[in-house]
Amino acid sequence: MKKQASVYSNMKKSANIQDKVSTAAVSARKPNVEGNTSMEDQQVHITTHLSKKVVTPQDQLQLSEDTLNEEVDRILEATNPNAPENIVRFNFEERTFKFEHTVEQTAFHFKEDGYLILKDGQEAKLQKEEHERKRELLKQKLKEQADMETDNMGAEDIQQKKDVLRNQFNYSDREVQTFNYQLKDVEIMTEPPAAETFEATATQWEIYDFYQQYFEEQKRQSGKSATSTNKYKKSNSKPKTPQEVVHSREMANSLKIMERMLNQNSMDEILHDFKYWDDPSDDVIEDKKRRTEGSLLPLWRFPYLEKKKQSVTGVCWNPKYSDLFAVSYGSYNFLKQGGGMVCCYTLKNPGVPEYTFYTESGAMCLDFHPKHPSLLAVGLYDGACLIFDIKQKNGKPIIMSTVKNGKHNGVVWQVKWEVESISNSLSFFSVSSDGRVTNWTLSKNELQYTDIMQLKLESETTVSYDPEKSLTLSKSLNASQISPTKITENFLIAYSGGTCMDFNPKMPHLFVVGTEEGKIHLCSKAYNSQYLRTYEGHNMNVYSLKWNHFHPNVFLSASADWTVKLWDMNYIQPLMVFDLGSGVGDVDWAPYSSTVFAAVTEDGRVQVYDLSINKRDSLTDSCSLIVKKAKLTHVQFNSSSTADYLYDSAYLDSKNPQFQHKALEALHKMCFVLVVGDDKGLVQTLKLSPNLRRPPELKDKAELPTTTNTATNKKQESQKTTAQFEVEKLNAILEVAVKGQQM
Repeated sequence: MKKQASVYSNMKKSANIQDKVSTAAVSARKPNVEGNTSMEDQQVHITTHLSKKVVTPQDQLQLSEDTLNEEVDRILEATNPNAPENIVRFNFEERTFKFEHTVEQTAFHFKEDGYLILKDGQEAKLQKEEHERKRELLKQKLKEQADMETDNMGAEDIQQKKDVLRNQFNYSDREVQTFNYQLKDVEIMTEPPAAETFEATATQWEIYDFYQQYFEEQKRQSGKSATSTNKYKKSNSKPKTPQEVVHSREMANSLKIMERMLNQNSMDEILHDFKYWDDPSDDVIEDKKRRTEGSLLPLWRFPYLEKKKQSVTGVCWNPKYSDLFAVSYGSYNFLKQGGGMVCCYTLKNPGVPEYTFYTESGAMCLDFHPKHPSLLAVGLYDGACLIFDIKQKNGKPIIMSTVKNGKHNGVVWQVKWEVESISNSLSFFSVSSDGRVTNWTLSKNELQYTDIMQLKLESETTVSYDPEKSLTLSKSLNASQISPTKITENFLIAYSGGTCMDFNPKMPHLFVVGTEEGKIHLCSKAYNSQYLRTYEGHNMNVYSLKWNHFHPNVFLSASADWTVKLWDMNYIQPLMVFDLGSGVGDVDWAPYSSTVFAAVTEDGRVQVYDLSINKRDSLTDSCSLIVKKAKLTHVQFNSSSTADYLYDSAYLDSKNPQFQHKALEALHKMCFVLVVGDDKGLVQTLKLSPNLRRPPELKDKAELPTTTNTATNKKQESQKTTAQFEVEKLNAILEVAVKGQQM
């Protein structure tokens, strides 16, 4: 209505102006002398009479002049009728659901990225100049080749070459005569063996004494092996039946060799990829972006139909045999518990497992002994700890924990062998959801336990309990400020559930423990009364903790809150945080580099990071999806690819043949393979591309020693500088992170 009123006001103003003009025109004219008006005067009078009449609608509002002259601003707003109005999101900081007030109202009906550029623009000019430059370079290169061909030719040859006509098939009329190799006979004359003549005089009693001594030695040797000889004669006295031959150990070994040969023939392409595959795009030096990206090549898959519905709860490579690894099967669902299984697979035969061990409860974790590769420690869902010897064929554990000798009351989430023990006896550690970190020692065919740490919850109120005295409160609190229900809760929830643990490889007495509340505790085996330090960086369960293989202060943590965090044990706050967009199941450091680690997520992705190249994003982001409709639970690098081998392989282009041979041996021994498992029982192996395992560019390649003694000294120095170089490389990254936090 305001807009309509302004229109009518403009019409009224124009009518007033016309009235004034017409009135002035009429007054300017004079009447005739006779008193009669002319025709022109009558026309002017009619026009002035018509201009004064304004047609208005009957329902028009009567507005004042000030109201009509008032300017009104209108703001047009567009709201999306299909936009949701009740969005609720989870706030991780306050740990509650909150209503989202702001809703995006924009709706895109069509969107397309264009690739056209303005013909007269600066970008088009640069593109045209680039094409012309390439064309000129190509012409110059062809001209130089033609000049080089015609430098040694005369004028007639050049004219003859121009006159030669080529057909459409580019036929070359050339004739080549090959040489026949002549047969050669090679004769070698060897030196005759050295001959020596000797003479001796032997009497009859000397010959008799010699034979008596010889017979006594034969009797002595036969007496030692009498039992074994009798058994061998008894076993060979009767011929074996065909059934015994089929089920004999010799037949089993022969069938195993044949099975491996058949699998290698049927999977010949995968075997060649395992040995020789290198992503060719990683060698593109001109593309700097491509040098900061890597890829993962899927190799063998290890499906086991018997445990298809169970999850992979743990993986572990054998420390001695680089092709052998163990997998534990169980269930993370409390309502779907049953028997578990431990399978040992080899890359030489991915069809079926080499060894299989069954457990009464679900197997949740496992670990090989670093010095005795046949011993395998396993933790179960019901709290028991077992030790298997894979050399034994009966499939039963050699020893296990029971209720009598300190069995856990909760799930055993991780077991770790002790590398260096004060006593010579074998021992390992376990962490459980009952809050105990326990040391198990093998002595006289039984397990003896010692609780190293009790994971206690840290309450806000300072309440101390003495069994001989009454409840004592802190001096800073009054008795009226503490409610009995809060004290009762503190006593009921006494211990925190442990989920993972790892020992410092440089300082074996230190270890870190992750809890269900998201806290990480730094503990010591020699001081178990309280924690050395507590790190509060996660809001949900901590699933994995791994110390760095080179740096004594750095470790990684993976949690269900979608993050992987890098810690220095001297700082309470994390130095670096990596958001993976989904729950992180496991994380592992690469054994050949201090800056490379891998993590698996619940959306089926494997992310590999290299902090020396990119401190924010993963190098395998474009090809990280490994499985669909499954959650990846565990990941581990092959431990055979050490940093010493990687540094030796950097001398492959050396002019010294001794170092070239050493580099080839290192490349042959390295095995850059990841093993991952998911919640559907599938195990896969992945090979890393060259960008994810690139050797360092050493500056002293041209100054390599040539003698044997200096070569051995260089090897000792390289082993020392290998660890130092990796520590210095990681220290440079940590210094930048610490400065960023301080700013």
